[in-house]
Amino acid sequence: MPNHEEHCRHSEQRYGVRGDDIHTWMDEPSYILGRSHRDERHDPRRDLPIVIQMFGDEYGDDVARQIFLDHIYLDKQERERNQLSQNEPSQTYNYSTNFPSGSDWGFNIIRLILAGFLFIILLYAFNNAFGNPIGLWWAENWYKVVGFSIFVIILGILFLYYWKKRS
Repeated sequence: MPNHEEHCRHSEQRYGVRGDDIHTWMDEPSYILGRSHRDERHDPRRDLPIVIQMFGDEYGDDVARQIFLDHIYLDKQERERNQLSQNEPSQTYNYSTNFPSGSDWGFNIIRLILAGFLFIILLYAFNNAFGNPIGLWWAENWYKVVGFSIFVIILGILFLYYWKKRS
């Protein structure tokens, strides 16, 4: 992420004003949220009217708007550079979706399925080791176990999607 000084220098070169207070306001949540601070105060639809209301009198509506949008653009460029340096050149990052890549999906779903099978095996072992204390409900009602396993897999996929989105 470009630091505060880089954002201000860029604004000064383009608009003749540093826009310190706009950049500070936008990046304040980073002290608490770290890299995920861009979920706050970086959404043009939600936050641009706030920026214009707060800083429009000082800079003019158009300059405040442009400083805000340039800040987001510089952050996005930096993120793309970091993404390209971490990935192979053939891989691209799609900002329209935050789903894991195909290989990530495959490995994560395999892990979830293996965890489900491990759960069933451990349940069977526990049941036999302690003299059938929980009964054979899971054998008689196998469809409930399968349904629950599918439910757990779906929850796992949603968790992976959310985790990938937040990171």
